[in-house]
Amino acid sequence: MLVFTADTNYFPEIAPFAHDADLLMTDTNFYAGKTGTKWHMTSTESGRVAKDAGVKKLLLTHLPADGDQHQLLLEARNPLGTGFQFNWPENT
Repeated sequence: MLVFTADTNYFPEIAPFAHDADLLMTDTNFYAGKTGTKWHMTSTESGRVAKDAGVKKLLLTHLPADGDQHQLLLEARNPLGTGFQFNWPENT
């Protein structure tokens, strides 16, 4: 099963909706430290949803145009722990 959040801010009901998905695609346009108005998820929110939903893979989409995207990956990975499979071009 594929679940795609599209242009969505974090809200707790996303995890039950994505429960046991084979692939979760989250619009992750913000780094962990983003404050104020958000219309997409932060990196850590994406990771938290993936963990809470028990998905098999997480694909970060709608990435920010600036900053270090490898940092975005590390932030998303933090709530998940090691051993979680990401779809990432560098497979880091």
